[in-house]
Amino acid sequence: LIDAGMGAAGAHALRPVATALAAGVVGLCREGPAETGRTTAAELFAAAYDCIQGGLPFPEERKAMIAQGLEAVKAAIGAVPLAVATPFFRAGELLALALDPDTCKGCGVCEHACAPGALRMRRQDDEALAQARRVHRAWDLLPETEGDTIRRVGANPEVGAAAAALLARSPGQSLAGGDGVEPGSGAKLALRLALAAAEALQGPRIAAYAQEAGATGDKIRALIRSLLTDALPADDLDALSHSLEGAGPRANLGAFLGQAEQAINHAVDAPRLRRLVNLARGLGDLAWRLSTGRQGIGRARAGLVLGPGDTLAFPDNPCAVPVVLDPTGDGAQLAAGLIEGQLRQALEGLVLLRKARLELEHPDDAARRWPELDGLSWRDLDPEERTRCPALLLVGEGGVLAGRGLAQVVWLLGTDLPVKLLVLADLDLGLAAPAQLEASLAGAADATANLALLALSQRDAFIAQSGLGAPEHLMESLEQALRHPGPALIQVHAPSPTRHGFAAERMLERAREAVAARVMPLFRYRPEGEGVFGSRLDLEGNPDPLQPLAGNGETGFVTAAHWALGEGRFAGLFSPLREEDPGPTALADYLALSPKERRKRTPFVARGGNGSETGRLRVDERLVKVSQERLDAWRMLQELAGLVTPFTARVEREAAERMAVGHQAELAAQAEGYEARLRGLRAELQEETRREMRERLLRLAGYREAAPNQDRAS
Repeated sequence: LIDAGMGAAGAHALRPVATALAAGVVGLCREGPAETGRTTAAELFAAAYDCIQGGLPFPEERKAMIAQGLEAVKAAIGAVPLAVATPFFRAGELLALALDPDTCKGCGVCEHACAPGALRMRRQDDEALAQARRVHRAWDLLPETEGDTIRRVGANPEVGAAAAALLARSPGQSLAGGDGVEPGSGAKLALRLALAAAEALQGPRIAAYAQEAGATGDKIRALIRSLLTDALPADDLDALSHSLEGAGPRANLGAFLGQAEQAINHAVDAPRLRRLVNLARGLGDLAWRLSTGRQGIGRARAGLVLGPGDTLAFPDNPCAVPVVLDPTGDGAQLAAGLIEGQLRQALEGLVLLRKARLELEHPDDAARRWPELDGLSWRDLDPEERTRCPALLLVGEGGVLAGRGLAQVVWLLGTDLPVKLLVLADLDLGLAAPAQLEASLAGAADATANLALLALSQRDAFIAQSGLGAPEHLMESLEQALRHPGPALIQVHAPSPTRHGFAAERMLERAREAVAARVMPLFRYRPEGEGVFGSRLDLEGNPDPLQPLAGNGETGFVTAAHWALGEGRFAGLFSPLREEDPGPTALADYLALSPKERRKRTPFVARGGNGSETGRLRVDERLVKVSQERLDAWRMLQELAGLVTPFTARVEREAAERMAVGHQAELAAQAEGYEARLRGLRAELQEETRREMRERLLRLAGYREAAPNQDRAS
């Protein structure tokens, strides 16, 4: 941190005390800067310097220069607020948070999602805006978060993979602001996380690729120099002496070689040297394109195809990836063509690297095998090489991709093209808005309701359904989709405060409630998993996964209607429960009844956990039908994943019956044994009684008692 400040301010006079100053900052942080009011870099630096300046072994003039350097560092990065966060400070790191005032829309999602008091909303004024800009400029000068830190804290449940990935600059800035999208847009956040996941995964891969291309190019150039050196007439001393005659103190090498032409004629393998020169040029260009390129940011980590809709206000959103807009809704075919082009371009560099390794490791066989390498396709690449190909994201709203574009989506998932589809689900449940409800008695089916389930039929594609309210599940799904060598589909619930009718700060809360209500349950299907189908399907992350409905402490079991109650677009589906309504029944209980038992009953939900009659709302039959459909879809997922199935119940029943039969047989065997023992004891007791009675009768008759070994009958 101090090094970054000195570099930004040019305050190198501070260098002799940097180590002592850093130790002082660490000591103050151990005491707890929050309790002492030292919460910014400037305050920590000033307090640490006050502790060490008395013991500095420098003359006053040098101390004055050091003090000036400290002030320069404070001016450069001192505005940044620093926090002693346990997962970071254990490794000697501080956490810095900075708001970008040019992109923040004041939606309040961050304040609502964090612990009470962690963040505070403040009305914007000139002073607050100027301070936020100072902090952000200072934050931009800080060093990049190290990869080891991201991996370490990503495994910490207090941080998680989603937050850890955004600690690095490039993933965090993969999608900038400055757009006209609504505050609290779930679609924009989902796209930002998808691009961040691609950046976090592909960034290190491309860096390693560029480094290997550069190192291999250096080896090829060294080989060229070696071949040329070996071709010089060092062994033909007569020719060398003749060439040196008349040469000046600094002879031109070209003229010298021209004079020694006879000595070096046919000494160089010209075809191989030509191949090596072309390889060196190609590898140099490849390393430059990967690491720098014309834009100075190197090769893009992914390509992006945006379908029609309000997902992104392009081009107001600067992206660090190339963007192609699809206004027609045929994004799947467009993405297929684009990925073919991307793969062909990536193949050129990978083949170049293979040729270079061939020249270095098997020079005698290189000329013969070059034509084979020229005939490779991207399907011939090994798994490691495929990871170096850029990803392609097709992003579209569910109503388009799952509607008129459904046939193309199914076709794309059936190919082996590594296109990753990000479907932004609106979850209108086929009951989008009150105006539409009046015009339709039945409501249209929600196109996205079963898209992920339908995609499961393409068993070689990675399929996931996730939500912004489950960030760990979402980031893991995105990462696994990007790692999968073939096509992948991730369906994400993207709430819209404006269109769906709820406060912007509740966006993440709405996403979590959709999962709890079984409207958008979480699941992942990994084709490379063990087993055939069910064992590859994972329902981890859902509340109460073994139950039909999840419980809630306030309202009991949560249904799709409870979730719909929180959005204005479904307001027309609820009405106050009337006294004349027959048999008021909580919707969760109503769904458990048979059709015959539902007659003369009125399903209702309680508003805000209020169980009184005034807080009970009657549920429209169309929403009851949707709630039943969502419950049935969840039960199907349970059955597919093998959690709760009739087959499981049958196996348990048969096992119980077998155990009962075996238990009865064991009891019968034990009873027979006890009966045999009782018969033996009874016979023994009777014999003993007879002997005792005989001896008593003999004694009464005056006979002496027989000796032990004597026959008593004699």
